[in-house]
Amino acid sequence: MSHTADAHHDDHDHEIMPLSLYFKVYGALLVLTVITVLVSYVPLGGASFAAAMVVATVKAAVVAGYFMHLKYDDKLYSFMFVAGLFFVALFFLFTYIDLFTRADLTTESNNYSYQQDLQWQKYINDGGEVATPEMVDDGAGTADDAADSAPAADGM
Repeated sequence: MSHTADAHHDDHDHEIMPLSLYFKVYGALLVLTVITVLVSYVPLGGASFAAAMVVATVKAAVVAGYFMHLKYDDKLYSFMFVAGLFFVALFFLFTYIDLFTRADLTTESNNYSYQQDLQWQKYINDGGEVATPEMVDDGAGTADDAADSAPAADGM
């Protein structure tokens, strides 16, 4: 069973694309890059990331379609490319769901971090005055008072 180069060549018919098509694809990628930069300057809020990802996905599809020849290859390869994009988008979706719903979890009243945030907010709203031991007298005294009343060590 010998495998010749001619047999291998017959299995894969590759389209030879004209050079002008490559320049058109290059121009399209440059336009999409300019759109990506312009989107970064438009105040879209949280949608700016989504818009940039859509443009990046279109650019990836153009590169995969023309430079990787997926447009002219077996449709199975195109399906695998789209499936990969789908799973990457799914991973991003779960990550952003986690990030954007964390605030909901930390606003519970019995959450320690939420209580600390409330104390800091009260500190900021009260003018940022630092509490001193004289201002907070809970009857326990200070560390200096405890050191003064401690018995002296005799070296043992």
